[in-house]
Amino acid sequence: MVPVDQPPAIVCSIVQEEIGDHLQLRGRVVAARNTQGNFSLRVVKTGSSGSSTIAQSGTFSTPANAETLLGSARFNLEPGAHFTAKLSLQVGEQTYSCESRDQGSR
Repeated sequence: MVPVDQPPAIVCSIVQEEIGDHLQLRGRVVAARNTQGNFSLRVVKTGSSGSSTIAQSGTFSTPANAETLLGSARFNLEPGAHFTAKLSLQVGEQTYSCESRDQGSR
């Protein structure tokens, strides 16, 4: 059992940044120790202009306690559109994942 005062081994999230009329999403990972593995970033965007899927994958290596950004997806998010983004990490036998959604709040 991990003591309560210890940070999790790996923390992941999806970083959102508005750039003009576009939205950029990137996967973010911070690990308690030097870590390497594989990642997969999948973004599905749906709106009045149709739908699109962006899928990226590869290997990553991150030093201890440092933020590492993985993949990048940039798209127009018109009014009424929404997206789902999922980042999956495979480190040894462990799988970590995080997800972000937007329900057309623009």
